[in-house]
Amino acid sequence: MVGERSRKECGTVFVEAAIALPVFLFLVIASLQVGFAYSALTSMRHASAMAARSAILGSGQTTTQVCDVARSSLVANLDPQSLTCVTYPSTLPTTTNIPITVTVSYPVPVLFPGAGISQGPTWTLTASTTMQ
Repeated sequence: MVGERSRKECGTVFVEAAIALPVFLFLVIASLQVGFAYSALTSMRHASAMAARSAILGSGQTTTQVCDVARSSLVANLDPQSLTCVTYPSTLPTTTNIPITVTVSYPVPVLFPGAGISQGPTWTLTASTTMQ
């Protein structure tokens, strides 16, 4: 008969689904991970630019104050306390008109099946801005 399937054909559908479903889930999770990492990197670039601008325009700002500007410039989904900030020259304010570089780093958690977000490994993303 045309409308009936044999037992072998029904089993084939389950095998195909068992092979295709993990691949599909991996692609979905990977695209979410890359999207979150790109969003974090964009936010870090903005934070380093705002901090460098503050260091150049602010009169007599210290390294701590410049790094506080970077932390306050992060988007809401990133933890400001996890941001690492370094300036070059390492001691601000400077007396000469030299370029100031602000480098920020942030650990982005990697999503692994079976591991919690806070327990898994991390990527460390870095953004840097130099202004004079």
